[in-house]
Amino acid sequence: MSRSPNRFAGLVALVVEDNRNMLRLFARLIRGYGFETVLSAHDGLEALAAMRTAPVDIVICDYNMAPMDGLEYVRLVRRGSASPNPLVPIIMVTAHADLIRIKEARDAGITEILVKPVSNEALFKRIKSVLITPREFIHAGGYVGPDRRRRQNEFAGRERRTLADTSGDNAAREALLHAIDQLAGLYAHALRNPADRDLQVARIAELAADVRARGSDLDSPLIRHIGHSLWAFCECVTTPDDDRLDVVKAHFDALRAVVGDQVAGDGGAMGSTLLDMLRVAAEKFAGATYARLMAPRRLSFNFDRHPASRELSA
Repeated sequence: MSRSPNRFAGLVALVVEDNRNMLRLFARLIRGYGFETVLSAHDGLEALAAMRTAPVDIVICDYNMAPMDGLEYVRLVRRGSASPNPLVPIIMVTAHADLIRIKEARDAGITEILVKPVSNEALFKRIKSVLITPREFIHAGGYVGPDRRRRQNEFAGRERRTLADTSGDNAAREALLHAIDQLAGLYAHALRNPADRDLQVARIAELAADVRARGSDLDSPLIRHIGHSLWAFCECVTTPDDDRLDVVKAHFDALRAVVGDQVAGDGGAMGSTLLDMLRVAAEKFAGATYARLMAPRRLSFNFDRHPASRELSA
């Protein structure tokens, strides 16, 4: 099996995970990527101690741990007066992909976030991304960490816009907000009136196609992808029960978060995690049909594919 040139020779990784089986598995995979040394810790306290014993180049950290969880650990690394390395890249891994946790992790100063189950390929891509194309490190307004706005390196034109830079964008943004409100209204009607759910889901699918188009107008791959995901899911739904309507709600909640935070481009770590969360939820109920409808529009981050594809799950 051919491998990419080893760009990680001589580097030290730290894996922080309270599940011993997962810790060993992560460590084995990371060694397979070419890291010279892989340190391990079972919680945030052990991780801080490990960072004082050797210069660490990257940290893979679980969210849920005791006595010190991943969030508190990241805050101490970024802002603690005795931090061994405030600038170290930190990839957080979590089984809980709700918006609140994603924002908390981002605001604590993580570099990237991955949702379990984590594929070998996804882990390799994130590690390669943070080490080879690092983002600017900033101190601003109480935040310490990498710039939360992902640089769009592949964009070769005028400077990339935010969601509200021009009058045309403002009009598209207002239209998008109106569409999100309409989605919420259709969802609420469907929830209250089970007999009308098929019709409401069909209308939601039409609006989702409109949201997808608004994403193109706003030069936002993330909004476009969420709209397409919602459309694909609605096309697959044959029995729109409460659980499936919850997946619909997760989509327009994600849209509100993206628009409210004025997240541009692909959304960086938050965008990747939102899309993973929506994919997992949709595939639970729509399976292969949803995956087939989504396949032509999967986001590409232009990283080399790693040959391994085994999934990791706690």
